[in-house]
Amino acid sequence: MPERLFNVSVDMEEDISMYLSNERRGLEDGFPRLLDLFRSSGVVADLFVQGELVTTLEDPLREAVRRGHRLGLHGSRHRGSWRRPTVDPDGLAQAADLLREYAGRPPATHRAPNFRLRERDVPVLERLGLRVDSSILPGLRFVRARGTLLLFDE
Repeated sequence: MPERLFNVSVDMEEDISMYLSNERRGLEDGFPRLLDLFRSSGVVADLFVQGELVTTLEDPLREAVRRGHRLGLHGSRHRGSWRRPTVDPDGLAQAADLLREYAGRPPATHRAPNFRLRERDVPVLERLGLRVDSSILPGLRFVRARGTLLLFDE
C-alpha cells in the first residue's frame, strides 16, 4: 500500500457564528469524535489551540497528546482579532507554558487567529521558540523575515 502524505490541522476555538452566541459545542461534543476519527484513519494532526481555552481543555488536550497529536498555538484569543491583528506576547507565552506542560515539550507551531500575522510579530514568535507559522491564506503577500518565509496582510 502506498504511503499517504498529507497534513491535517485543526483550529481549536469557540464556535463562532453570527447566529449563535460563542459556544464550545464543537470542542465539547465534536472534538472527542474527531479524535476517534483520526485514530480509526491513522491520522496524526496538528492542533492549534486558542490560548484562553487551554485551561478549559486540559483533559482533551492530554488525550490528544497521548494519541500522538501535536499541540500548537492559535493566538491568545480570537475575539476582536480582525480589528487588532497583532499577537499578544504575554498571552502567547502563558499558553505556550501550559501547552508545554500538557505535551511534555514546547509548542513549535503557531497559527494566528483569522490567519493574520504581521511581520512585526515575528520576533515575538521567535522569542517563544516557535519554528513554524501556519497563518496562510491565498492572496497574501510573501515576505522574508529573519530567514523565515511568511505570509502577511498589511
